[in-house]
Amino acid sequence: MSSKDDVLYPRLFLYAHAIELAFKAFIFEKEGKIKNTHNLLQLQKKAEDLGMSFSDTFKSILKTFSRLNEDDYRMRYFKSGATAFPNNEILSVETKYFIKQVALFIPDGMKMISMKGGVYFE
Repeated sequence: MSSKDDVLYPRLFLYAHAIELAFKAFIFEKEGKIKNTHNLLQLQKKAEDLGMSFSDTFKSILKTFSRLNEDDYRMRYFKSGATAFPNNEILSVETKYFIKQVALFIPDGMKMISMKGGVYFE
């Protein structure tokens, strides 16, 4: 594994995780509960059902991340072999835009964190 891979995989994992958490924050704000999944395409579908829309570029990023995760969690655990990754600059811009859009729907971002007791996952 090259030193370039040393930073690539953790960075991709953190982007995917940030996207997952933003989806879950949006869904939680709308429904008060969250399905226990890490599948970005399922979360995208649920968010669309709740009124959110996405650029084709962002949808493409989600598909790429989903393929990488299906491949033995390639982003979390290094696995050799050829694969395609999202362009880092586009990934950064699209993720920041998505998170800003989610933030518009969440008047109190601490609500989910500060709730005590109860289970909020299906």
